[in-house]
Amino acid sequence: MAAYCIYNFLPPVSSDLDLLFHDFEKETCHDYKTFATLWKHHKFEYFFKIADIQPNSFRFFLDDSMTVAAAYLCEPWRLPIRIGALYCLFTLYISQIEEPKIKIRLPLESWNDLISMMEVIDQTQNDGKIMFLKMIADNAFSISATRHEVRFYIDKFRVI
Repeated sequence: MAAYCIYNFLPPVSSDLDLLFHDFEKETCHDYKTFATLWKHHKFEYFFKIADIQPNSFRFFLDDSMTVAAAYLCEPWRLPIRIGALYCLFTLYISQIEEPKIKIRLPLESWNDLISMMEVIDQTQNDGKIMFLKMIADNAFSISATRHEVRFYIDKFRVI
């Protein structure tokens, strides 16, 4: 991802997903059907047509979108927002056409928060449990140290 700095979709995607998740939280039922209705209401079905500006920009756009959505899985957010983030990640991952699919990069602490959320969801939400198990079966997650790819550049020093 050498051109990562060129494609920075985080600010607009962040505000759109924030609005989607908070609208989902206001709903009385937190199932996938309700989320899909809000997804269409916010016109996210056009999500995959936004990044057609330059070649390969779609992969960067999708990676940034998954990074933003994965940030909502962590503990400080309320449970309905975290469930909405899980539904969003599932939708983004499943809707990918190109192979290999872009994996959802999660830091270890976010992974632990997701596992603890699944223990709570296990008793109430069958949709979330099924989607989580489907993503596990598809090997959709990449557990990492940071949310973004880290690159180290080593300068060569000359000793005179």
